[in-house]
Amino acid sequence: MKNSKAVPLLFIESGSYGGGSFESLYQHMKVLDRSRFRPIIVCLNPSKYLKLWQALGIEVHLIQDNFYSLSNKSFFTPLLKLLYATFIRSSSYLFLGYLSLLHLSLIREIKKIISREGIELLVLNDQIFRDLFGVLVAEQCGVKCISHLRSMRSKGFNRSLASFANSRVDLFIANSQSCKEHWCKLGIDEKKVLVVYNPVDAVSEDLETEENFRQRFCIPERFEYILGCVANFEKAKGHRFLLESFEKLYKEHKNYYLLLVGHGAQMQEAREYVAKRGLSGAVKFVGYQNQVYDIIAALDVLIVPSKSEAFGRTIIEAMQVGTAVIATDVGGIPELITNDFNGLLVKHGAAAGMVHAILRLTNEPELPERLIENAYETAGDKFSSERYASKMEQIYDRILSLDMVSAAAPVLAE
Repeated sequence: MKNSKAVPLLFIESGSYGGGSFESLYQHMKVLDRSRFRPIIVCLNPSKYLKLWQALGIEVHLIQDNFYSLSNKSFFTPLLKLLYATFIRSSSYLFLGYLSLLHLSLIREIKKIISREGIELLVLNDQIFRDLFGVLVAEQCGVKCISHLRSMRSKGFNRSLASFANSRVDLFIANSQSCKEHWCKLGIDEKKVLVVYNPVDAVSEDLETEENFRQRFCIPERFEYILGCVANFEKAKGHRFLLESFEKLYKEHKNYYLLLVGHGAQMQEAREYVAKRGLSGAVKFVGYQNQVYDIIAALDVLIVPSKSEAFGRTIIEAMQVGTAVIATDVGGIPELITNDFNGLLVKHGAAAGMVHAILRLTNEPELPERLIENAYETAGDKFSSERYASKMEQIYDRILSLDMVSAAAPVLAE
């Protein structure tokens, strides 16, 4: 039953596989004040989160899109991608015109929801470049718009597109200071960007024993140490660097095992590298997993080898379950990890440095104990869903009550 007094908010999740942006939205929905706000979610791909959102009593629309919906690929998909790449190199006016045609059916369906539900605020849950179609919707419908900045994927984004976004988006929300700086360098108005860290809830599920964990993934007992990476297979996530580092480690130390959790476009390339290098017996691909806390908790070391990373959700998850972390010092990661205090940082591409960090954590017993203790304090309640929801609800209130020109300033002044 709809609460007639609650303000309807429309959230658009354009992601593919159910990654960090999906989880952040789910954590937010669990604690959003439903007496004041009535969330509606539009997603373009099926994932476990569709049922999780619905279980919270949220109206969810799964809409097919010509470009972003994975199940909607056709004979014409390569042509659409080619045209996309062509228009992004042309004028922004032509590119935005192409986006209007490319996402025509999606835009039409979202506009119907906005009209039917009386939506006044549209929240784009991924990042501005990917979600430009949503800005077009907000412009056509005359509703206010918030755009999250949850990643730094921006190849092709330029100052002309930034100018378009600045003139039509009321507020941008970056998930780290580094992410904010990245987009501002590309032309996003700094005065309109607020940093709000992603919500990462404390562990609530029961964690399985190490014995059960080894049995579940068929990890032989001869491997003393289990390393792991939990990330979709994308170039920015740095799997190639991790595999090169592990190869170097495994040549001298045969008691290490690497577990890779996730899927994506670069997964086959990673599999081929492992087979070619003779690492198949020590590296396991387990694909997408619905529950990752128990996996992270069972690891001896979580490795985040990213080439680019706006936030690093799995770092906080590891901190909460008491698993030591090694991560690259890129993007927003140094905002979470202080080297040699609550984790270890290495340079991306420095395989020798990665190997050294792994050996330190597994050969110096007091080191992981100290890092884990400090990391647990770091995680604390800084990333709680309640804290995030409180901040976001303040933002919704102010955006809805202020005109576009002045909306950002009071929020950013806090």
